[in-house]
Amino acid sequence: MPNNSSSQELRTRFWQQMNNGQRLLELWYWTALIVSVIFVLAIPVSWYFPDFVPGIVGRMNLAIENNLGAWWSGVLLFMLACHSYDAGAAAYDRAPKVARAWMIIAAILLFLSADEIGSLHERLSLFGNFLGVSGWAILLPLGGIIGVYLMLALYTFWQSDDGSRQYVLPLFVGFGILGSVAIQEFIELAVDWGSGASVWIRLAVEEGSELLGMIVLLRVTLRPCMKIASSYEISNRRLFTALSDHARSIFFVLFALIPIFTIMTILVADQRGRLTDWLTIISFVTAGLFAFSRVMSGETTMYGRYTALAALCLAASIAPMYFPHTAVWSISDFVVSKQILVSAIICLLICGDWLVIMQTQSRNLKMLKALFIVFTVAVPILGSNETIVILATQVLAVLTLGITYIVIEDPKPHQ
Repeated sequence: MPNNSSSQELRTRFWQQMNNGQRLLELWYWTALIVSVIFVLAIPVSWYFPDFVPGIVGRMNLAIENNLGAWWSGVLLFMLACHSYDAGAAAYDRAPKVARAWMIIAAILLFLSADEIGSLHERLSLFGNFLGVSGWAILLPLGGIIGVYLMLALYTFWQSDDGSRQYVLPLFVGFGILGSVAIQEFIELAVDWGSGASVWIRLAVEEGSELLGMIVLLRVTLRPCMKIASSYEISNRRLFTALSDHARSIFFVLFALIPIFTIMTILVADQRGRLTDWLTIISFVTAGLFAFSRVMSGETTMYGRYTALAALCLAASIAPMYFPHTAVWSISDFVVSKQILVSAIICLLICGDWLVIMQTQSRNLKMLKALFIVFTVAVPILGSNETIVILATQVLAVLTLGITYIVIEDPKPHQ
């Protein structure tokens, strides 16, 4: 058996080989494609074999909200927004107009991510009904505005002389496939599909089209990101640069949105998606991306620790979609929310990773992490009231993002 030094050498060599931004981005693309195919295949599987691993496959149905399918679609759209922002940030110095066009695309994708998890267009439709007008009277103008800005961005690419014209056609195709889903939904309501196989086939085509559009867009947005990953010393930028450029702003905006989204969720209590879940998911995912960006840029030798931190943050983001807000565990006379308990346990593991990453810590950082641990341990004791669950998970997620940023950006060496 190899000794400890040999084992350490093998691990180091493995991570050095994997520590290539382009290779990791290519791996991310194929992973996203395979996972998307699995989610689409889950539709006929759950239709014909409803008892087959119902705890997993039953919660992967892309046609249902507040489940793993909605989580995957929302996170994938958020990743597309991050990649688009990276493309814009990298192009800013040489082509400001192209950079602004990428930012427009990033904003559209961010909105679509919030819509996928938070059911924004359904909420707007209800708002239209409240005003006494058809939901389409609200949605069509909104779709028109998004379409105009998208065409403006594509026109900017077409007019540019920096090679951005190559992105026009695939971006148009990707967004066109996404837009076709609205037409399919209209047909869904207009046609009686019965109760046979045509139901799951229609669902698979509709949801598969949506994911296909995202995969096409992922391939396009990864092209400029590949260039960033291959030339950090030239561009002086790392992937997911928005997290570094605007980390504090992102943290404060997310924290300010907690009470707003919480009130909106309480006032409109139904089975639709919730913006509170989107905020929680995006906060955890952002913390994970911030950690993993250091692995991709080669700024740390603690590859395993940073990757573990990113994986834990990703796992924490799944909790709101896997465990309903009302799901509880009863221990004797004590009732605890499943969502809060699982989130708290993962957050404590994340805190353990912080301690390993930080070899030297300031007094303020030690106190901050101690307060976070106390809060995380105390949260499950607060009870299982739905409002408390919604509020507590958001606070946990945003605090995790903030402290992860502080730990990683600490000026003292912790390589």
